[in-house]
Amino acid sequence: MSIKEVEKEEVKHKLVEIGVRKYKIYVTDDGMEFTSQREAKKWEKGLLITAKWKAIKHFKLDFSELGDDWYCPKDEEEIKMLKATLLNYADKEEVRKVQVGKWFNYYRFDGGDYPDSYRVTLLEEVLEQFKELKESTKC
Repeated sequence: MSIKEVEKEEVKHKLVEIGVRKYKIYVTDDGMEFTSQREAKKWEKGLLITAKWKAIKHFKLDFSELGDDWYCPKDEEEIKMLKATLLNYADKEEVRKVQVGKWFNYYRFDGGDYPDSYRVTLLEEVLEQFKELKESTKC
């Protein structure tokens, strides 16, 4: 059903007796009740728009866990420099990922009241994820 069809269509209604007065109540397809046909149509239009949005294929990319800076050490001396400064607080397991000739990203997660944590991400891991994403998102 299109939005224009929802706007033109008459909303189902029922008569409700409260005390000595009778009220016309408009009931939408999902069972919501309104005292105004305009409000009922507005609600049904919103339901339709929500359903149409949910039907659109989509995916999310979250880069919040990647820092802005990428590094590519050209020799062991540069790796030692990076370990002594940038990677000083990272877990040994994360530091082991750093290799000569491999781009990497280093990100510190603020632990708030808890100790911070650190992540090393290799560019080849990110590119592999994009390759998988490309293969799985054919429209």
